[in-house]
Amino acid sequence: MDTLIELVKIFYDAYLSQLAESIEKLCADADNRAALGGSWTSNKIFFETDEKAENYQQITIENGDLRLSCKASNIWTNLSYLGGDLEGRLTSPYGGEVLSLKTASNLRQNDEKKSENLATIATATGKSGLEFSFKDIKAVDATLAKNGYENRMGEVFYANYLQYLAECLTKLCADPISKAAINQKWTSNKIFFETDLKAPTYQNVNFPGGDLRISCKPDNIWTNISSLGEDIPDQLTSEYSGTALSLKSVLNIREYEEKAQAHLATIGEAIGRGGPVTFVVEDLKGVDAQLNKNGYNNRIGEVLWEAYLSELASKLKRFCEDSMVKEAIGDSFKQNLVFKLDPKAVTYQCCNFVNGNLVMSCKPENIWTNISQLGDDIQDKL
Repeated sequence: MDTLIELVKIFYDAYLSQLAESIEKLCADADNRAALGGSWTSNKIFFETDEKAENYQQITIENGDLRLSCKASNIWTNLSYLGGDLEGRLTSPYGGEVLSLKTASNLRQNDEKKSENLATIATATGKSGLEFSFKDIKAVDATLAKNGYENRMGEVFYANYLQYLAECLTKLCADPISKAAINQKWTSNKIFFETDLKAPTYQNVNFPGGDLRISCKPDNIWTNISSLGEDIPDQLTSEYSGTALSLKSVLNIREYEEKAQAHLATIGEAIGRGGPVTFVVEDLKGVDAQLNKNGYNNRIGEVLWEAYLSELASKLKRFCEDSMVKEAIGDSFKQNLVFKLDPKAVTYQCCNFVNGNLVMSCKPENIWTNISQLGDDIQDKL
């Protein structure tokens, strides 16, 4: 009888009391309660000793039954542990997949942050109905756990990755040309994440099929995410004078347009044109590609719209202080100012009058080389 009373005291009082307390705390959250109900379907509770039991007290759910277990030596020992592992045993549906309850809960806890960041991206880009998803949510969850970020998917992606993406796109799209370029590349309203063993940097963005894809090597998940989006501008294109160039090259030209107009006005005034001359670059795309090949990536505005025009404007202003030279140049230069690459150019920088145009030229490998010589040959061509 005394043994029976002791067993009642241990299991009906102590174990069930601690279990009730743990379950009550767990089920205060509706999603947790649903997860428990979805796994514990039999309404049955069993106790057994198990020498393989984890920790002092263990709970598992098998075939719909809730099972309490511990090593024989741990009966009625550290009962406060009972129920601590229950949440980790449960699963919950999220986004059409079944995940661990803790992961699903973390995602739900950060749903509001996800919505805020997507709204920021929508405002920046002018898009609507934006969607964020994972190519393989279970694989990403497992990768996070392997890297030490177990059950933190919502925190990592909704509150961090999407926030950095939103900040990047807001900054990029503040410029209308860049905004148009991003929407030309990103034609859908979809954003997704996946790990990629071939990812070239810590965090990568590209646009397969018009979607926006965020990726990284598995080992780099949530690493250096402040760099997220830095690779976007290099993938964008824009048009200048009907020619498609890299976005960075177009922005570089735009940066120097105002200075270029001042130089062109100086040239027009010097030769007596009565207004700025028109500047034309033959094979704009080819010139941009050659500058990149020569190591001057995306600097076409700095090179042609500033350096070349500045040097030529200075030379012509000085030459035309002589009225006879001014008249001769004005007679020969009645059309456009032109730049072109010429493999047959005889000096570093050449100037010629062709059909009323003043043509600046150089060998492809000599672009932006010794441009202090530019215009020195003009008077010889009069």
